[in-house]
Amino acid sequence: MTPDIDHAQVRTVVLGVGNRLRRDDGVGSIVAQRLAASTPPGWRVVDAGVGPEDFTGPIRRWRPGLLLIVDALDMGLIPGSLRRLVPERLSAEDGFHSHHPPLRRLCEFLSPAVGRIEVVAVQPAVVNLDPDGGLSLPVARAAARLVGILAGTDIEAIRILG
Repeated sequence: MTPDIDHAQVRTVVLGVGNRLRRDDGVGSIVAQRLAASTPPGWRVVDAGVGPEDFTGPIRRWRPGLLLIVDALDMGLIPGSLRRLVPERLSAEDGFHSHHPPLRRLCEFLSPAVGRIEVVAVQPAVVNLDPDGGLSLPVARAAARLVGILAGTDIEAIRILG
């Protein structure tokens, strides 16, 4: 965290979530790392890895108008598919995730301090433990596409799930 950041200047926070040791599950973390090199003005990018709850304090202090959480999520789509969804579409307990609490509970906790929260979900292909495996080809392509979309601040280019 950068201690000298002007909190009034943070309009959008991108929170990348995922476990890089579990192949495609690491996509949110990887997107955050890559996006950090080309962060748009007024945006703050956080690579939260498997501990997104560790960043609730800074996010609540920043009070962004938009929080985008990037994570792998099994949506039953073609691997590498990107979708936006509101936290209410997430299950409170079930589903694939490598972090605790589940994203829906995290969103409920952060919602009083954030204008709007959206999850940018990437359909994984492979989520087995393989520290040397990296992202599958369709998810690697989706990650590159997503970094370009976010760097251009064009989140509307990502279809809404549903």
